[in-house]
Amino acid sequence: MEYTDEKIVLLKMEQREQQMEMSLEDGYYINGKLEQFSLTKLFDEQISVYLPQTFVDMPEQISALKYPSSFRPQIIKTNLECNVNFLFNILDNPDRLTTKQAANSFRQVLAKTNPAMKINEIKAEKKGEVLDIICFDFISYGVDEQIYNFMCLVAFGGTILQGVFNCQESSRFDWKNAVREVFLNLKINSKRY
Repeated sequence: MEYTDEKIVLLKMEQREQQMEMSLEDGYYINGKLEQFSLTKLFDEQISVYLPQTFVDMPEQISALKYPSSFRPQIIKTNLECNVNFLFNILDNPDRLTTKQAANSFRQVLAKTNPAMKINEIKAEKKGEVLDIICFDFISYGVDEQIYNFMCLVAFGGTILQGVFNCQESSRFDWKNAVREVFLNLKINSKRY
């Protein structure tokens, strides 16, 4: 049984979330909860990225089940339920592909793997004048649900940084703006860049 007071509280919370300026510094309201972000360094401090403060390294036993391939992501940061994840890989780029070429290649591989998959257009994003970042998103299929994926690619110094965010498709609108900001604000600290 629903009570009018409960509906009013939910409406007030939604209205407050919509009126607030949200940013990585101030946090984002996601699923009715304020998610705070902090600067995290990855890959021996080569990469700096804002990640939710509550996220932890996914335990090896869970990552082996969730990503059974031997090519599972090198770094997996997850919430405590292990259903919202940030994944990171640094891949060799011997052909020195540009960020745009790498993104097109990834998109082609995804389309060949699952032709029914809808991949949204690749959007070139620039952060500052140095770092080219390309992001795109798509829905994939898990065992019993659809999964929202947001991918970011950056080519630098003979390597490609691949960042992926995933969550249940039903939560994508709650996360999408925050995730976009996470990837657009990443920094490469490598001397190779």
